Amino acid sequence: MLISTIFAQLFAMAIGTIQAYFENSIADHIVSVLNYFFYSMPSFWLGILLVIFFAIELHWFPSGGVVNPQDPNPGFADWLHHLVLPAATLTLITLAGYSRYMRSSVRETLLLDYVRTARAKGLRESQVMFRHVLRNSILPQITLFGLSFPGLFAGALFIEEIFNYPGMGLLYWNATGTLDYPVLLGVTMFLGVLTIVGNLLADILYSLVDPRISFDNM
Repeated sequence: MLISTIFAQLFAMAIGTIQAYFENSIADHIVSVLNYFFYSMPSFWLGILLVIFFAIELHWFPSGGVVNPQDPNPGFADWLHHLVLPAATLTLITLAGYSRYMRSSVRETLLLDYVRTARAKGLRESQVMFRHVLRNSILPQITLFGLSFPGLFAGALFIEEIFNYPGMGLLYWNATGTLDYPVLLGVTMFLGVLTIVGNLLADILYSLVDPRISFDNM
């Protein structure tokens, strides 16, 4: 979840910015169709498709598990090899939503007065985009990260089940079936604490990205 969220955020910032800059172009329409396609696709269906294509047909990646059970000394490379497909599934699904938020934010920022003033002062287009547009458009992404922070540790139940990947989502589901109340209460309390921590991290990142926001004003 952590790796997929990081990649989804980074790709979303790049894709959303490019879409907003080249608004209504052919590339913008194609990426929008792909975003809606992955956003509407169930996670378990996409995971099954990736397993069929990359694991069964091409034999590029293993179909599931954390490491190779036949390897007595699995290393970091083996763990990373097993992580590709589940992380890719979660990245493609979350990327679609993040990039739409980023596109809307950049599109609104491009219409503001200080962007026109920066261009009128003769700044290069790259400076305008990175120093003025991107930095002020990233705040909604920080909000999404703070809200999704508990999900990083809660796990994705369907993905863990398809790829046989042990995680907190599967742990919570198994505890529900066996009426293991201590585990259920522990996971619930843990997620509640992470919700508070996620909001705190979002506030800290706000002040680091935007100098107009300070802790005195929060």
